Amino acid sequence: MSARRHTIIALTTIIALTGMFSVRRVVADSSGASVTRADGSSTQISALTRWLATGEQHTCVVLDNGTLKCFGSNSAGQIGSGGTLTLGDGAGEMGDALAAVRLGTGRTVRAVSAGALHTCVLLDDASVKCFGEGSKGRLGSGAEDDLGRSSATMGEGPRDSAATVLCMHGEPSWSYLYRKMIPVFVAAGHRVVAPDLIGFGRSDKPVERSDYTYERHVAWMSDWLTSNDLSRLTLVCQDWGGLIGLRLVAAFPERFDRVVVANTFLPVGDRPPSDAFMAWRNYSQTVPEFKVGRIVEGGCARRPLAPEVVAAYDAPFPDDRFKAGARVFPTLVPISTDDPSSKANIAAWQVLERFDKPVLTAFSDADPVTKGGDRGFQQRVPGTSGQPHTTIVNAGHFLQEDAGEELAHVVNDFVARTPAN
Repeated sequence: MSARRHTIIALTTIIALTGMFSVRRVVADSSGASVTRADGSSTQISALTRWLATGEQHTCVVLDNGTLKCFGSNSAGQIGSGGTLTLGDGAGEMGDALAAVRLGTGRTVRAVSAGALHTCVLLDDASVKCFGEGSKGRLGSGAEDDLGRSSATMGEGPRDSAATVLCMHGEPSWSYLYRKMIPVFVAAGHRVVAPDLIGFGRSDKPVERSDYTYERHVAWMSDWLTSNDLSRLTLVCQDWGGLIGLRLVAAFPERFDRVVVANTFLPVGDRPPSDAFMAWRNYSQTVPEFKVGRIVEGGCARRPLAPEVVAAYDAPFPDDRFKAGARVFPTLVPISTDDPSSKANIAAWQVLERFDKPVLTAFSDADPVTKGGDRGFQQRVPGTSGQPHTTIVNAGHFLQEDAGEELAHVVNDFVARTPAN
């Protein structure tokens, strides 16, 4: 692994650093690791490296305890030290003396990636934080300010905001679907969490179709929600993000401040599904090659999608073994009262029919699958009363892809006008 001004070679037991840093070598074993500097002195550290990323003038490592340590230049905030000094070129700066990057109370890091002058980390609660040079929108903050050179820009950050926006995707997409919306939310000061459902995106993908059930997905996401102790939530849900997300609202209403329902439903199987849905269900089970990127493109009104966007939707599914969840999901939608999830959805509706916190519908005008579904929510959920329900124009089923920024501003306005009690 190399960068413009330094080189890192990662082996099983040795990581060697040369170039602009004074560290000569890091030797790791089962008891920890020792850092040998240019002057021959060494410092013992008590954690091993499990992930490493390099920028033009900095390096970041994720240790086996989930903490992040970065060293090198902080000219743009890329090591997140909250200062402007270079770290790693002086005595007493490395090893245990090198402070972990502040990313929020209790948060640990799953993965790290570095650009020339910025760093992004995936945290254990599925959120992403970026710091360093902010020009050209590379931090996704909605501004071009650098982050990480001041301690005020690190640590809890938006976690202390009044609202956490929970973005839940559907089938066969993944959280990439929200990439246009997340910067708009962050710019408004909100914290954003966008998990990938099991079987999609960067989450695990069991290969047996029998591994996937509606109730199992609700249970998985319930465990995720409670284990991360998420609250003060604004749910934004579309497609299966609603089938699962609205079940979470019904199960944990105290954790949600408001809900935005977009191109989704919560069926109990008491009425015939639409012809459009049944056509999609049949297609999903019979098409020889399940091309995820092209399916998403086909569900958009503003076509064609750029080739790199189609490729991004395909990326989590390198071959058919990874598509078991994507294939089976259409068959899990309850279409009769005999469906295993029919009774659970009926029970969920009984809660939603008493849910008086703010609920906004924001369906699109060009989705044949969920067309008219917004009226059902408006008629049955008390929290929809008096809200400025909207229709996103010239947008298909995947309205986040067609009109992500527009939808995000609708959500921000909704949050602003409905402060939580």
